[in-house]
Amino acid sequence: MEVIVFKSIIVTMPIWSKKLPFCISFICKNENNQGMGTCTNNVNSTLIIAAILPGSYEASSKMLTGMIRFAEQNANIEIREYFYRIGSDRNPLTDEDYKELDGALTWIDLTSNWIEEVIAKGLKLVNCSRDLEGYSEIASVGIDIEAFCTTIVDFACTFQPVNFAGVGVNFIKRPHAKMLCSRMVEYAASRHLNVRLFELKGDHPDEKRSRIEDVQNEYELLHFLSSLQTPAFIWCENDFIARMVLNAASFLKLIVPDQITVVGSGDYTIGTNGFPTITTIPRPSEEIGYVAAEVLMNWILTGSRPITDILVPPPALLLRQSTEGDWELLKSIQKAHQLIKEEACDGLTVEAICRRVLLSRVVLTEHFSRVHGISPGAAIKQQKIEHAQQLLVNRDLSIGEISNEVGFSEQAKFSKFFKRHTGLTPREYRNKHCS
Repeated sequence: MEVIVFKSIIVTMPIWSKKLPFCISFICKNENNQGMGTCTNNVNSTLIIAAILPGSYEASSKMLTGMIRFAEQNANIEIREYFYRIGSDRNPLTDEDYKELDGALTWIDLTSNWIEEVIAKGLKLVNCSRDLEGYSEIASVGIDIEAFCTTIVDFACTFQPVNFAGVGVNFIKRPHAKMLCSRMVEYAASRHLNVRLFELKGDHPDEKRSRIEDVQNEYELLHFLSSLQTPAFIWCENDFIARMVLNAASFLKLIVPDQITVVGSGDYTIGTNGFPTITTIPRPSEEIGYVAAEVLMNWILTGSRPITDILVPPPALLLRQSTEGDWELLKSIQKAHQLIKEEACDGLTVEAICRRVLLSRVVLTEHFSRVHGISPGAAIKQQKIEHAQQLLVNRDLSIGEISNEVGFSEQAKFSKFFKRHTGLTPREYRNKHCS
């Protein structure tokens, strides 16, 4: 009998695009190490996949978007959504779920004790937090931490800081944060930077938002910032922590970015809500969700778990006020972003934005793209698509009414626009998400 061994997983990661054209193939070899080509299988029945994600985690929606996008491109996959609270002992899956599910896509850390129960049930799991690496029953997809650290530290070195500091939260309950922060300062030290690591105790500011504003009571953080030699470069494990650090720096009357420069992670909404806006390195959450779904489908079809962790490289830094200064220009960019959010569906054009923020199209496009990762024109289209998607799940509105609502005078033009950007017609999208 011939034994098939899955020797490696190849991931081709092109520049991020809406279609996410990842190529993941399992290179099969027999017991004599002879190549047998790429293992594929066809399946006619629908695969039912659970997406088990923390409800309070802002990246969950992005990962879910990537998972759903893969499912939309593969008609034989159905994604079922399950949300849980980080640290909760409650398993979101029931016995009936186990009977129906073919596998699960998860973001779970070591605080979720019920993961052992899920593993014991024999459900195929692809986890996206990298906290469960080493479990022989689980496949892992996550950010390429080495590339992530290289991007941050290379950027930090351009400032020639006296101190490089990493800031994270509650390492005992959040081992993935401890691992990332530790690797970051270790890599910075290898580049001959004078490093410091600070752990915020207690609740994560993402879960307890009052900590972000009430910084006068954060005595340990204030002491840590006061002890840094300036100029200092501070990397925070996510944007919520970065906002808290910036508020503490303001309380101490430290000048940003002259005395301290602050970089966050995640590209969360809090990074652009308030001043200074936060330079951040986006987490490739949507890409990770897409790749995880493809890995799980291949696992189900081939019957063999990938033996190699799949690593997704981070996108480029989004440069904002916390490192760049030039606040007047960046205020204009923020005003342009707000105009798009509020008026994209009312016929707003890039030329109209330029007139209202008093910037040329070249300057607006260059700096808007640096801050938000897309051009103003693309942001207008994206806002229209997102608003249309929200309206389509409401069956009280006809497709024609939605077409008018998002700024199209003709339903046919709206349908063509929507399909070009989502791969589905408005009616197909409604039927899929309202079933």
